[in-house]
Amino acid sequence: NFLDVAGGKGNVDGTISRGDVDAAKAAIADGSYVGRMLDTAANGGGWFNKGPDGTAGKADLDAALNDPGVPRAVKDAIRLAREGQPNAEPEFLGKLTEEQAQAASALVQSKEYQALTPEQKAIAGQAFRDAKGDAAFSRDIANLVGSPAFQSANDALKTDRLREVALLHSPEFKSLPAADQQRVRDALAARKPGDDRFAGALSGLVKSQSFQKLSADEKTAVLSQIRNYPDARVAENFGKLLDKGWYSNMSLQDKQRTLKAIAYMTAYSGGDRAVLDNTLNKLLDPSQDYSIKWDPSVPSGTAHSNPGTHVVSMSPADVGANNQPVNVGSLEKWQIINAVPHEINHAIDDVHVSSTYGYLDKEYQAYYTGFKAENGRPMTRAEAVAQWRGLLDPKGAYGGAATGALANPQEAQKIYDELSRLTGVPVDAKNYQQIMNDPSLWKPPYDATRGPDIGVPSGAEPQGNTDNH
Repeated sequence: NFLDVAGGKGNVDGTISRGDVDAAKAAIADGSYVGRMLDTAANGGGWFNKGPDGTAGKADLDAALNDPGVPRAVKDAIRLAREGQPNAEPEFLGKLTEEQAQAASALVQSKEYQALTPEQKAIAGQAFRDAKGDAAFSRDIANLVGSPAFQSANDALKTDRLREVALLHSPEFKSLPAADQQRVRDALAARKPGDDRFAGALSGLVKSQSFQKLSADEKTAVLSQIRNYPDARVAENFGKLLDKGWYSNMSLQDKQRTLKAIAYMTAYSGGDRAVLDNTLNKLLDPSQDYSIKWDPSVPSGTAHSNPGTHVVSMSPADVGANNQPVNVGSLEKWQIINAVPHEINHAIDDVHVSSTYGYLDKEYQAYYTGFKAENGRPMTRAEAVAQWRGLLDPKGAYGGAATGALANPQEAQKIYDELSRLTGVPVDAKNYQQIMNDPSLWKPPYDATRGPDIGVPSGAEPQGNTDNH
């Protein structure tokens, strides 16, 4: 059939002209004969026998697989293109070159490829289709599956490595600017050796509609933080973040701050993962309506929730609008890893400022939660007393609420009872300042020169939500 219409004129009719012969010789010489042969493989009824049309349809491909005269390399390329989709009709096969067929065949015939699981072969097949039969893709996959590192890996890691090669040959990756492509490569190279989900998560992000519709600068911001924090969980959380309306409506600068915050909270290894993951869930879960607002009116070193809403206001002065990692020696770390969980804790309980023990105890609860998020442990007794000392400071941030609460005998007694539970000694209006400031009076006493204090005594911990569930 190929020879019958090699000249590109007429239908398959059993007549071969000199022009057909000359055209066939040229196609064989330049390697394009493979695709043209597939294009005319079917010789039954229907439109397939009307001559080449640039498309190798299902009938063409089925006929080629059953034709003993079709080279094995061509059949192997068809099989690879159909991995995971047995009835696939990839249009590129109608223009398949000899080089592409030979590269695909070398892969398919290798014992390493044949040892792959059906899922892994399906990944290779989809990537082969996405790459439109690119010979470089087939060679890269062959090199990967034949490598000692791949052969010694477990199935999950092998699958993710296949997804990596598939990503690097995908049209979505190739459409990125060279600098962003390098950010992807850097992230893949920097991931933890045992992370068997990173390439898949990153591929899912890059190929998502939410990512594809971003501006060039926004894509760079996303990929920069992926490079800074190469973790599958970061890529997965970014996928959720991009679908959040409150994020989409931000300026580029605030998106940079938010990406930095989400990435750092996700990858941070020094804190309490339950608190951090619950905080992230509140911000990212599709069913939740919590959000971050970078409010210029919020002074540096502070943050606040907004009663009656699930919006937490953070200070943009403390978190840089850039694509760099978090500066752990600055307020960036505190604002992200401590203040965000603190304010989300308030938003969960819808805390309203008041001159009551109840309000001050909610502040204690939120500080306790933020402390755990940052430090990975609960406060000690001394740290909890220090927090109450700050809450009750008449010149401090909570001075107005504290002064009002202490002026109310009933509210004041609740505060003294709390301090008694913490310190183990009776506390009243006359001695509360002395007790808070002299740990040698506590039971048991505390000597800071001998190391950390005991934990918060039973009954003196915050009684509310301290993990942001």
